Amino acid sequence: MTTSNGALVTSILVFSLLLVLLYPLTQGQALSTPHTSSNVLHSKYHSQSTRLRTSVLSRELSYERSTLEQTFHLWKHPYRPFVNHLDRSILALNTTIAPSDVNALLAIRESIHVDPFGALANWSAEANSSYCNTWMGVSCDDTGHVISIELTDLMLNGTLNPTIGNLMHLSYLNLSGNSLYGELPLDLMRCQSLVVVDLSSNYLNGKILAGHLYTLPKLEFINLSYNMFNGLLPEVPEYSCVSLTNLKIAFTNLYGAIPSSLNRCKDLRALVLHSNELSGNIPISLGELHKLEDLELNNNTITGHIPSQFTSLENLQILHLHRNKLEGLVPTWLGGMTSLVKLGLGTNGLTGEELSQFLFRTLQFKFDDEFTNHDAW
Repeated sequence: MTTSNGALVTSILVFSLLLVLLYPLTQGQALSTPHTSSNVLHSKYHSQSTRLRTSVLSRELSYERSTLEQTFHLWKHPYRPFVNHLDRSILALNTTIAPSDVNALLAIRESIHVDPFGALANWSAEANSSYCNTWMGVSCDDTGHVISIELTDLMLNGTLNPTIGNLMHLSYLNLSGNSLYGELPLDLMRCQSLVVVDLSSNYLNGKILAGHLYTLPKLEFINLSYNMFNGLLPEVPEYSCVSLTNLKIAFTNLYGAIPSSLNRCKDLRALVLHSNELSGNIPISLGELHKLEDLELNNNTITGHIPSQFTSLENLQILHLHRNKLEGLVPTWLGGMTSLVKLGLGTNGLTGEELSQFLFRTLQFKFDDEFTNHDAW
């Protein structure tokens, strides 16, 4: 009996010892398991949103477009907003209210007559204390001032309310892909902090405000394409256009000559004016835009010769002049433009078929399928 009791005690001691040894391991595993409490997530996203608001714009606006891949990517998807409207949960809570900004947003909401997806459903006076955190498409700084509005591809139908000019801190405005109509309000020029304006793919009409937009001191990106504007492309006033890098006004019924004063936009990297009714000669002054990487003047009624001054455009990578009324020989100096990657000369009155074919064979390995056809020549 004594031997049996001794064996039982020994077994109990061994089992207890195993429990003691295994306990820290189980605790360690539990401690290493990620916590997903709402407090931890809020802390993580609060920090993330702060970094987004304070760094995204300055980082992307100062990014050097040193290669074609970077340039084309950034130009096609330019200046991402501070916070995507689908990620409202990552915004830092903001208890500061700027009454003038709230009133401006409410007025903008009143001018939208059709909102099929209910995107602006919570843009209301009852919810005005949370406009920075829960109103779709709105981002604010730490003082409660609106710095970004992004409402894209939502089929919003209405006009752009003039009270938008009261958003004095607004830097990013993207209302592309909607059904906005009417004229652009001159009050938009009061938004002196604007860096990006994208109102493309709407039904905006009247005379284009580019002449006024040029004067905004911080403006770097304008896209007014695919609208119903009409009239001349405005001249660039002296001592303006100090920051503009991208100007895109395509498919907008512009007519008349291309302003030679565009050479005042010294930082311009992309000039896209295709598919309008522009006429006259290509201004030789465009050859002074030494930072230009993308020049698209195709699908107009431009006449004359290709300016030899373009030889000074050492950063030019995309040159689209096809479907115009250009004449003369295909310039031999095009073959010496080592930065050139995409070239469109077709459907003009240009001569020099042998040279054009030589250039085609020389450059075609860099072309997308879209451009490897004789029509692009």
